[in-house]
Amino acid sequence: LLPHLERPNPHKATFHNMMLFLRYQVEDYAFGKKWGSAQALDEEFARREKDKKRRKEDKFKSKLQELKKKTRVDAHRRNRKAGLGTGAFGDELGNAGKHTHTWGRAVENDEGIGVKTCVDCGMEVEELEF
Repeated sequence: LLPHLERPNPHKATFHNMMLFLRYQVEDYAFGKKWGSAQALDEEFARREKDKKRRKEDKFKSKLQELKKKTRVDAHRRNRKAGLGTGAFGDELGNAGKHTHTWGRAVENDEGIGVKTCVDCGMEVEELEF
């Protein structure tokens, strides 16, 4: 497609050879034949970035849906194991001796971060306020 120089890859000899192009030839091809102008090239870049962002969001949403489904299945299994039958999502599951934290008021520490302490066990959690 374009004239180029081939040189051995400096990173590792077993990697493919580098193909070195002259900048003015690449720019001439991109602006003259491929995209037509710098503005069209910028529009294509923006379109690809938007598509990349959309794909990333779709992947995140699908993973989140999968996690929600898995959580529902796990909750159902625990309910059946505890002999509680099926329950609605968010119902308290048979704790089977597990501790549920009861948090007190948030108190600021010396760094200015709010810290909540569990009334029963004394566990502390830092809470950031925005």
